[in-house]
Amino acid sequence: MTPLAYGKQAWVMGLVFAPDGTLYDSQAALHPSPVGRPMTVAGTESRPIPIPGLGKVALLPCFDDVSSRPSRLAGKAGADVLLSIANDGLFRGTNHPALHMMRARLRAVETGKYLVRCIPNEGSAVIDPGGG
Repeated sequence: MTPLAYGKQAWVMGLVFAPDGTLYDSQAALHPSPVGRPMTVAGTESRPIPIPGLGKVALLPCFDDVSSRPSRLAGKAGADVLLSIANDGLFRGTNHPALHMMRARLRAVETGKYLVRCIPNEGSAVIDPGGG
């Protein structure tokens, strides 16, 4: 049984910690991965997080860089830069990591913002507003 069967819900979250280790802020995924998570609930708003020296950073957890809606909302909310965090390790040996990267590049072009992509197993990149 999934947690949903017990009436529980889960959110995919991006967390930002302060240098002293305390939780600074968070962002729920607006378009969480549909794979294997029937209990996952989508977040409802994009709130860029002000980070000294970086400006307003919009977190795009999980699959938020696959769909255009989360990055467009982040741009409208005043984001200076997009930060995509995901783990494509489950899809090793498939074309998914390459497709995920291509769609992330589209988000940079659509918003005209830099997108920093942090993927622990492969595919980390800094993508400029032109998609390069």
